[in-house]
Amino acid sequence: LPDVALATLRERAARLSPAGRDLLGVAAVAGLAVEEQLLANLRPEASAAELVTAGLLDRDGGKYRFGHPLLRDAAQAEIPAARRRELHEEVAAMLTADGDAGAERVAGHLERAGQPEVALAALEQAAAHADQAGDIGRGATLSLAALRLARRHQELMPRSAGLELAAIRGLFLTRRWSELDPVLRDTW
Repeated sequence: LPDVALATLRERAARLSPAGRDLLGVAAVAGLAVEEQLLANLRPEASAAELVTAGLLDRDGGKYRFGHPLLRDAAQAEIPAARRRELHEEVAAMLTADGDAGAERVAGHLERAGQPEVALAALEQAAAHADQAGDIGRGATLSLAALRLARRHQELMPRSAGLELAAIRGLFLTRRWSELDPVLRDTW
């Protein structure tokens, strides 16, 4: 991370109220672009306009976007690891409660919150719902995401055989050969 990014972030964040600094951390954890409503739900006492005025976020329709990806990276770097995990868990819970977020987004926050088992369960549940609804392509995408998650975490490896079969089946049925090939190569 360039020193200039950290220096810029620190200089601009120094202008923020305590609630604004807290909102900055939430926004950094939530993503490069974050929905206005998500920020409002997570921190109703804070105003994203304060972060815009400080030059940290730009308004983009119904979303707020970091002025530069390095500003977001710097904001995340300033958050202690334990606090970052708490914020990821909080964002995942709110996204789940809202019901509009994709399973991959929720699972990503759960994984970064240190809960890969819960993340995997969210992906598997969403894949099962997609398959039951007849959306085999979506089910294949979610099964592949679940397999990749399991491969990143040693404690999830015992479940990888079943996840491989689900991903292979879905990718085969949807004729997504370019995605199927590496899964088969990694499996055998």
